[in-house]
Amino acid sequence: AYTGNFEDSAMAKETALAMIEKGADVLIANANQASLGALEACKEKGIRAIGYPGDQSQEGDFVVISGIKDVTLMFSDILGRALEGTLEAKFYELGFKENAIYLSPWNAEISDEIKDKVDTIMNDLKSGAISVTKLAN
Repeated sequence: AYTGNFEDSAMAKETALAMIEKGADVLIANANQASLGALEACKEKGIRAIGYPGDQSQEGDFVVISGIKDVTLMFSDILGRALEGTLEAKFYELGFKENAIYLSPWNAEISDEIKDKVDTIMNDLKSGAISVTKLAN
């Protein structure tokens, strides 16, 4: 769902509640400040959440893990290319493989089966076996 607003936590909470009412049992919000509203809905309704774009484990153990986006690394990479004169007008994929996005430590008890599946996906992302670019093509 798209709220069209990265600051309105009340709107994000209402959107999350609607998703929970339709059966969602895990949510992730990518909405800057508004994400806190979605997390509040998860906490109130007793469902799990995945934090993003930073470590949101401090919100409670209902946030099982967080995806962390290292914006500093992303800007450093682009700035470095610009200073070297190698920056081109094209898509640069900076993700798990480049450590620009990574996962926090687990914040809740999760089965070993799920942890193993997440580890497999992470290893595939880091090795380049799967990527956003490959999925898009």
